[in-house]
Amino acid sequence: MVNRIWTPATRGLTVGASVVLAGLLTLPAAAQTAAAKKGPVERAVVGTVETVDTTAKTVAVKTSDGAVEVFKVTGKTTVTGLKAGATYSALAAEKGIHVVVRYSGEAGTKTADAIDAFGTGADKIARGTVVAVNEKAKTVTVRSENGVEEVFDIAERAVVDTGKGVAKQTQKGAKVTIEYTERAGKKIAHFIRSL
Repeated sequence: MVNRIWTPATRGLTVGASVVLAGLLTLPAAAQTAAAKKGPVERAVVGTVETVDTTAKTVAVKTSDGAVEVFKVTGKTTVTGLKAGATYSALAAEKGIHVVVRYSGEAGTKTADAIDAFGTGADKIARGTVVAVNEKAKTVTVRSENGVEEVFDIAERAVVDTGKGVAKQTQKGAKVTIEYTERAGKKIAHFIRSL
């Protein structure tokens, strides 16, 4: 049996609906590949807000490797993690806040579909192999190269990036990089990238 993590792709689902939809949204790999060919591939990046240009309608995000990526925002771009009803322009007052940006497009035409802000605390990185996934508890256990196992709680709006697009789960055995924050003694994963 393959263990998987499901992360809500839809905002505002109740826990009960999330449990029901988790089983429905886990598609076989062939079905996911076919679905990806029908429309633009959604990708994701994690970093800190550098600048917000309300005239050009862009948000610049600095990634952990020092690169700055610029995303166009539209009236359809959703922003979560700030005050209810906040728009991208509210990020201007939050320079340095950690965000995950889901976007579509390539190179100079990246359009932000959703921006999730998750705080200004130190963002940490862990690397290793997924050894266990607990869908019910919403945790993933990762064994680092030196053999140490760490358990991460999966944030409500965590993103799993396969390198080919955003997925709804990660699998046992996957080599990953996890970007996380620590709160109340727990490691909260916000971004999981398959290597």
